[in-house]
Amino acid sequence: MKKPPSPILMEGLPTPKSKTPYRFVAMIMLAISTPLTGCTSKSGQIEDWQIRPWEDGGRFGTEIETEHFRVFSTIRDLEFVKELPSFLESLFAQYESFAPANQPNARRITLYAFGSRAEWTEYARLRFPERFSLYEKIRAGGFTENGQSVLFFRSRSETLAIIAHEGWHQYAQSQLRVTLPAWLNEGLACQFEGIEPTQAGWSINPTKNSFRINHLRRAVQQDQLLPLTSLVRWDTGDIFAMGNENLVQTYYAQVWSFVTFLRHGNNKNTKNAFDRLLQDISAGRFNATVTARKLTEKHTAGKLNVSAAFDAYFRVSPETLADEYKEYINTLTGFESSKN
Repeated sequence: MKKPPSPILMEGLPTPKSKTPYRFVAMIMLAISTPLTGCTSKSGQIEDWQIRPWEDGGRFGTEIETEHFRVFSTIRDLEFVKELPSFLESLFAQYESFAPANQPNARRITLYAFGSRAEWTEYARLRFPERFSLYEKIRAGGFTENGQSVLFFRSRSETLAIIAHEGWHQYAQSQLRVTLPAWLNEGLACQFEGIEPTQAGWSINPTKNSFRINHLRRAVQQDQLLPLTSLVRWDTGDIFAMGNENLVQTYYAQVWSFVTFLRHGNNKNTKNAFDRLLQDISAGRFNATVTARKLTEKHTAGKLNVSAAFDAYFRVSPETLADEYKEYINTLTGFESSKN
């Protein structure tokens, strides 16, 4: 079955509505009339990359090519664009450290990063007409489909987080060749959104995700947390189709916090199970393990158990972890435990 798209929503600054101004076109062509090539990164290492002008159907911008990424961008913040090569390769190293690739000669990760939502909308409408009715519901962020991630600029920090999120989806597809259920795929992608600058460049802190934690706090305060059984069964396309932005934000906040709980919580059994899951993803065993679980599980009305991945590794119903999960997110969000 074809992997569903992986859209992402984020809160941020108002989306600019104007098209690319001609003065920006001139600035791009002047600033990068001669292709820029690899220079010293913040870590002091020489990186192999190029930045050159790009034009496509009246859109003018920059093309960035690094060892593992190819980016087409109309982002107007040129200082931000020039920093992207170093960030992208640091990001790829984070992916590899988290789940080593089993397809090391795979194609580059391809990103289209537009300077405004208007440009992004036009591109999505022309290139993805069958899914455009779904994608136009995305108010901030992007999506991944057919081997490319398509996103638009918000602020520097938000855009880096979106790139990190959508980049994971492509890494999983091309470098790991794995089909992940939505809760796991999105939850893992959210692990890379907690970007922190360091003297050496950037680091990832999965437990400090400012883009998700506020929505998690709201869901806790308003008693709107989704049942864990629903969380592991729902698909992102189904969530977006409901047309409820609060529900979308709650879903992403919870898959982030649920995966973080499984990885970093105090339950040794779930932590060990999650380690085995990651090992199987890297070793290429994940798909076979989940398929075997599906074939041995009961199913209703001809539909295989959609929570097979969770069942295969954790061997418990998600709801049996509900109390521990709520205690964990109370700590994560800064709320006091309900237990006295």
